Amino acid sequence: MPAGDLTGTLTVTAPNAAYASTSDTVSFSVSSASGITFTSPAVTSTTVADATYTYSPTSATPGSYTVTVTDTTTSGTDLGNVVNATITIGAASFINFSTNGGSDGSYFGSGASGTFYLFDQSAPFAGDGGNTSVTTNAPGVTFSGLVNTTHDTITGDFASTSATVPGTYNVTVTDNAGTETYNNAFTVSADPTVTSLSVTSGSTVPTGNASPGGTEITDTVTGSGFSDLSAGNVMLTSTVDGTQLNVTAASTSGTEATPSSTASITFYLQNSVTHGAATPGTYTLTITNGDGGSVTTGAIF
Repeated sequence: MPAGDLTGTLTVTAPNAAYASTSDTVSFSVSSASGITFTSPAVTSTTVADATYTYSPTSATPGSYTVTVTDTTTSGTDLGNVVNATITIGAASFINFSTNGGSDGSYFGSGASGTFYLFDQSAPFAGDGGNTSVTTNAPGVTFSGLVNTTHDTITGDFASTSATVPGTYNVTVTDNAGTETYNNAFTVSADPTVTSLSVTSGSTVPTGNASPGGTEITDTVTGSGFSDLSAGNVMLTSTVDGTQLNVTAASTSGTEATPSSTASITFYLQNSVTHGAATPGTYTLTITNGDGGSVTTGAIF
């Protein structure tokens, strides 16, 4: 399944009148290693020039490049006038996962599940809705519910298990057009770990202004692998009766690509459902990253 070249039009507008007339001749050039070529350059007004660009999605290097437009008219005061612009080309292919934690990207945690979106600019897929399989060398990862109705996109569901160990893995697509393999397509993140929970601040907050009122506590969680946290993905659960404290905020500076060793959580000492008094005793902490990886501690609070 050979990839086809992609084309488009780049229009460059000069801040001042750079060209004497639409009969001026211009050249388009781009910084090296881009894999982009330009054809049919033309001046359309005294401030605007355009050209058709072409690149191969399998050989061009993704990134942003400076394009130089030079007036090459043989005479006139505008001879040699230069206007710079930027052109950006994206990755030739990518796979995005949306986990049950709600995070998008090429990362997910062991045991996560959700949907995926595989895109390839070169449009190698059959797109006929016919027999399609998506497989990977990642242990415990399966793909199902596949939709293959366009030449550049396949969507579906994915699931992983506790056997899915952290690492970077390949994806292979087979359909009526042939087989495509995408190396290093996605990364399974290590689950977060928790080593300690320490109180940063505590205060009594009155009811009102969207506050449930009561004793509000902010804790710092120390460990590893924290990323893309929200209050809905943090639970403090009673070891006595299974009720939970009212968690109102959770944050970390970490992302799937660069997780953090600390996180911050804010909660009230009250039942999360009734907003009544919290059950006395110890509580466990469960943190689920945006990529679906999670950890539950023993009694920690």
